[in-house]
Amino acid sequence: MLLVLSLACGLFSLNDAPSTWLATGPADGDAKMKVRIALKQNNLQWLKERFDAVSDPDNKEYGAHLGRDVINAKLAPADDVVRGVAAWLEAGGVGQDEWDMANVDSIKLHTSVSTMRRLFPSLTFQAFRHTPTNATVVAAQGSLKPSHVPAGIELITGLAFFPTSRQVRGLRSHAIDNGAVGPSSLYRLYNINEAHYPLGTTQGVVEFLGAGAYMPYYLTGGKGYKSFFTLAGIPEAQAPTIVGPFKPDEGELESSLDIEYLLAVGRGAKTVYWTEERWMYEFGNDFFNKEMGITVVSISYSWSEVSQCLQPSGQPNPTCQELGINAQMYVQRTNTEFMKIGTTGVSLVVSSGDDGAPGNIDGAKCSPKLPLDS
Repeated sequence: MLLVLSLACGLFSLNDAPSTWLATGPADGDAKMKVRIALKQNNLQWLKERFDAVSDPDNKEYGAHLGRDVINAKLAPADDVVRGVAAWLEAGGVGQDEWDMANVDSIKLHTSVSTMRRLFPSLTFQAFRHTPTNATVVAAQGSLKPSHVPAGIELITGLAFFPTSRQVRGLRSHAIDNGAVGPSSLYRLYNINEAHYPLGTTQGVVEFLGAGAYMPYYLTGGKGYKSFFTLAGIPEAQAPTIVGPFKPDEGELESSLDIEYLLAVGRGAKTVYWTEERWMYEFGNDFFNKEMGITVVSISYSWSEVSQCLQPSGQPNPTCQELGINAQMYVQRTNTEFMKIGTTGVSLVVSSGDDGAPGNIDGAKCSPKLPLDS
């Protein structure tokens, strides 16, 4: 569950937690929290125009991608915004080693609950326990007025974040299904030359919400399994570079599918397996500022645009609906991050999912999904 605090208007409340997370009392003052603070950017119309130009084959600027430094310089928040936020953090007792602006237009804050209570005096910080797994988190509750924070802060993420567990599904059999679609089927369907190796290309696949990763022996073989490549009858691929937390899980078959087919179809390319602990904005903000040479990224996750602050189960959060916490600012800011990435020449490829870009259709009403309709 992701609760997003948008400071665009009014009074905001952070009170609801998923039913599987049990409040156990006030959080320990020494417990740590990670928060992302998005600052107001400049020259967003310039960014959109540049993104459209470099992405349109009919535009004379097509392919004239820009470097990160150029984009950061144009979008950088005003100096008075940065000074105001820095003064607010200092007054709240945040140490210099507890926050950074390496991403230029956002602040990563990693500090204690005691400090968070000083920064956000109208909020309470509670400890929660996940009843199925006994995992614990700290989350904010209560109400916050925009007047409690400096001008120029557009978005705060991480005040209330409850990691989501996907259902674990064990393997049913080691047997090969002779009717299954494999890499060779895709080669034939899309006329991929199996002898072509895209040298110089780095491809990436991203998993979100701290999801469990593939089991390494699915790729390499072992523990009674033949490797995916042996079963598929194709050459072994170079092991991917790991970014973010890596938690192998036999039940995470979707993560395994992502990496296996990326390696199989993009043979010869370097590959990065990236796990984002949070969601789309945090990934976009970090990816843009992390120099890894990745040129194409595959994303298989999406969620309803209007439900970005709701539980993945789809259960409505009355606090979001009734007290003004909405997803509009989160979607806008995330799309800005994606435009920044695209303007550098990186392609983001997003799965259409089971429902396609229109999302789940309720009568005549569509529910577009982020990021596949970005």
